Amino acid sequence: MTESNLARYIREVRYNLMLKEMLVDYDYLIHYGPEGRTFEVKTSVPGLVILFKTAPLPQGKVLLVVKANKMKSAVIEEIDERLLKQRLYKWIGELLG
Repeated sequence: MTESNLARYIREVRYNLMLKEMLVDYDYLIHYGPEGRTFEVKTSVPGLVILFKTAPLPQGKVLLVVKANKMKSAVIEEIDERLLKQRLYKWIGELLG
């Protein structure tokens, strides 16, 4: 069974709300683009920001992309959506904490 565009959009909004709640203590911008929303979070290092992006995948999976703005490579994880909050806490703690 394929997931409708509306269902995918609702999942994406749910992931973004979760990320917004977790970043309440940080300054961030949200970029809206054709691939969805990207959160740009300021760090204590001048000029360095961390980019977070989530995207719904089929079968209850989530694509999580974490990247520092000055790095060429990004960490890309395909995880079960039940583990998303745990993985976000891990990355926020390591990179921003």
